[in-house]
Amino acid sequence: MKKYLFIASSFLLLGLFSSCEDIINSDENINKYGIHYNYVLTDQTNSVIMPLHVGNTWIYNVQEIKSGSLVREYLDTIKVVNEVLHNNEKWFEVWWINDDNSTIFLTNTDVGLWMKCEICDNKSSLEAQYPKLTSPYLASVNDNVKTLVYDDSLDEYVVLDKNFYRWTNIENVSNVIVPAGRFNGLEYQNWLEDKNTKMQFAMSYIPFYVPDIGPIIFEYYLLGSKPEATNLNLLFELISYELFE
Repeated sequence: MKKYLFIASSFLLLGLFSSCEDIINSDENINKYGIHYNYVLTDQTNSVIMPLHVGNTWIYNVQEIKSGSLVREYLDTIKVVNEVLHNNEKWFEVWWINDDNSTIFLTNTDVGLWMKCEICDNKSSLEAQYPKLTSPYLASVNDNVKTLVYDDSLDEYVVLDKNFYRWTNIENVSNVIVPAGRFNGLEYQNWLEDKNTKMQFAMSYIPFYVPDIGPIIFEYYLLGSKPEATNLNLLFELISYELFE
């Protein structure tokens, strides 16, 4: 897995309820102050935000952008390749976007969709919690993470070696158009906070999820040299998807 947080690393995850509407409106089973879950869901394909089943595939058009201009365009894929047991829990090995040489592990829990990376000391994070708009939630704690920051004055990238919290706020969105169609869903707005100075950096990673379909958009930002500055670097838009029961 890439060592750079490259916009805030995309460690993530999510959960279930009795219906898509229940997911969007639920105020229950949400832990606002810790990063843990109580149990892994038995059903990983129904009434979840990202259905997990071997063979599930999402294909994206990707635009790489620098200083507001398109640099190149290509395709990328998320694919569920294997079901595995971790500590007697059901997890799924997944080829993830924006990653050249490794897989991550996802599972739906009672709290939300979780992501784990074996080659980065099994660090995990809460990608997408059950929606609750009253307050942001702590998604991950990253120690000694090298984060790529764009220095506007030098027109080049520098590396910050810091300890970060990643916080997330959820918004309902409607009529979002991507090549795969028009969707209503959830926008997960992520930003970083320096654990030592408490300085907050602007939005760094924003995925859009549609219940029972999965992620339709990923926006990745490079942090600017000022905490409030960001530069859109990668835009993923869903072209097609195939889901299995």
